[in-house]
Amino acid sequence: METNWKIAVGDVSINTIPLIMKGLSVSGWPSGSAIDSEEAIAFAENKGIKCLIETFPLASALDAFEHTMSGKTRFRTVITMEEDSRLGY
Repeated sequence: METNWKIAVGDVSINTIPLIMKGLSVSGWPSGSAIDSEEAIAFAENKGIKCLIETFPLASALDAFEHTMSGKTRFRTVITMEEDSRLGY
């Protein structure tokens, strides 16, 4: 699978015709500050909230990438140092 991803910060000019013709969109999302992330993690820990993940061993990193890009990922795809792929928490 070939991709041509580019990340830009600031003003970006976009030709909307190809987007409209292919039904594509461009979006952004502010991730917040470091303290926002710390507060979210603390909240999850205090409330016992667990993240559902799909794990892949490092040797299967390409499989993990392809799985994610195919849209088959149900939760979060995580590459681990383990030997077996499993669904974990």
